[in-house]
Formats: sequence, C-alpha cells, structure tokens
Amino acid sequence: LFYNTSNYIASHFGRRSLVRSYISLAAPLADRLAFAVGADPEQVRWAVDTAKRTRRDAGLDPDGISYGAYVQVDPHTDLERGIHLARGPVSGLASLSSMPGNSGAGQNAANREQFLLLNKV
Repeated sequence: LFYNTSNYIASHFGRRSLVRSYISLAAPLADRLAFAVGADPEQVRWAVDTAKRTRRDAGLDPDGISYGAYVQVDPHTDLERGIHLARGPVSGLASLSSMPGNSGAGQNAANREQFLLLNKV
C-alpha cells in the first residue's frame, strides 16, 4: 500500500483479498486512488468497483474522488526491442505477484494457472 498523506494515493500489488482490504481502508479517506492491478480491464474495473462500493456503503459519493491505474506501457516500432525495454519494470512487478502463497485468487483462469506455475519454481 502506498499512502501519501498529502494526496491520499493508495495502490497495492498482490492477493485480491489483501488488495480489497487496502482499497476498503483508503477509499473513504482518499481524494484520489491509483491502482496497480495490471492492464486487464476486468481487474481495473474490479478495483474501481470495490472502491466505489466501499464509498457508497460509507454514505459517500462513489464518484467523489478520482481513480487511476498504473499500467506498464513500452511502445516501440520494433516489437523485440519493445519487449526488451519492458522486461526490467515488468519483472519487478511480476515478482510481487508470484510471491509464495499467492494463489492468483480472483484472477481469470489463464492468469491463475500462471500464478500456480510461478509458485512451483
């Protein structure tokens, strides 16, 4: 969880239940939330919906804060070079996702399979 008291920005990598807890903690307090849940629109939608539901349950306007997403983008005219440029930053983020005990719960079936394979290494 990254929590900046001046901007109230929260984000987290990892297990969905833990992420849900952090979102639920930050959403009623924040004036901005930024999520690092990957580039899958379904995952970003889930994070925003979780924050909005939490704000609504707290009697707050779900759209009373701004939402953002951290997404790794490395455009390049040469596909191989673009992949090479993305490897460093993506591997750092991926290592957090593949930490022991992360089952990939909440991920789609293909991603969950990858989580399980990474945990065997």
